[in-house]
Amino acid sequence: FAYHRDVIDELYAQLHDSFGIADVNGATARENRQMEVDRFQSNPNVNIFTCQLQTAGVGLTLTAASEAIIVESSWVPAENEQAIMRIHRIGQRNARRARFATLAKSIDEKIYRAVIRKAEDIIQLFN
Repeated sequence: FAYHRDVIDELYAQLHDSFGIADVNGATARENRQMEVDRFQSNPNVNIFTCQLQTAGVGLTLTAASEAIIVESSWVPAENEQAIMRIHRIGQRNARRARFATLAKSIDEKIYRAVIRKAEDIIQLFN
């Protein structure tokens, strides 16, 4: 998962020669989104699903995956959580893992820390 479409496009460009990839981003027509999900879910040769957080982070079932990697986090903890929940659905048979990829001393590291702090504040507020 990534926030910006150009990040997803670059991931796709770098990986598509070596891996089978399904992709859903803001430019993917609504009628084609489920087709991409179905390719990922049912084709054993499609083993990577690249997607934009806001486009594919809600309502999709990606139980063919056992790992979610957020390479570009949202500032909104709920958007990150919703994306991770795409692999944690009814029908998931495998252990799951979610990871946030960040570079040391980058803006992504600062965003990640801010998101963690916001999530902790929300938990305290409602407990």
